[in-house]
Amino acid sequence: MPITRTIMIDDDGTGTTGTVLNNAWLQTIYGQIDTLVGPWTPIPFVPGNFTSDGSGAWTVTSVTTLKYAKIGNVVHVALVTTNASIAGNPATLSITLPPEFVPVSHMANAYNFMAGGVAGVGYAVSLPGVARLDLFRDILGTPWPAGAMYVGAAFTMNV
Repeated sequence: MPITRTIMIDDDGTGTTGTVLNNAWLQTIYGQIDTLVGPWTPIPFVPGNFTSDGSGAWTVTSVTTLKYAKIGNVVHVALVTTNASIAGNPATLSITLPPEFVPVSHMANAYNFMAGGVAGVGYAVSLPGVARLDLFRDILGTPWPAGAMYVGAAFTMNV
C-alpha cells in the first residue's frame, strides 16, 4: 500500500516557493518506502499444497484468504480456509509455500482453528531451508480430530 505523498513546496515559509531538487529528493524517499513495505499479494491457491502426515488426510478445496506481504526480509502470510476437512487423525498438517518463502531461521506462530467441533489455538512451525509451514493442534502434538476444519492465521517468517 503506497503511502500518501506530500509535495515539498515551502522552502521559505510563504507556502508559495519550493525547489524541484528538494521535491525530487522527497519523492525518492517515498518510493523507497513503498518498495520496502510492498502490497499484500495473493498466493495462487493449489489444493495439493495442503497435506498431512501419513495417519490422515487434510483436504482444502477453497480459501477466503491466502496472501503475503514482504517487508525487507520478513514475509507475513495470511490464511483463512473456507472449505476444509480432516480424515483420520494426523498429527501434522502442512502448507507448501512458494519457493521464494524459504525461511532462513526457525519460526513459530500461534493461530486459530476449529476442527472436528473443537476450537483452539494451534502452533505453526517453519524450519530453515524448507518452504513449508507445519501446523500442530498444540505444542504436545495432539492428533487432529476428523471432521470439518477452519484455520484463521497470520504467519511471519524471516526469508
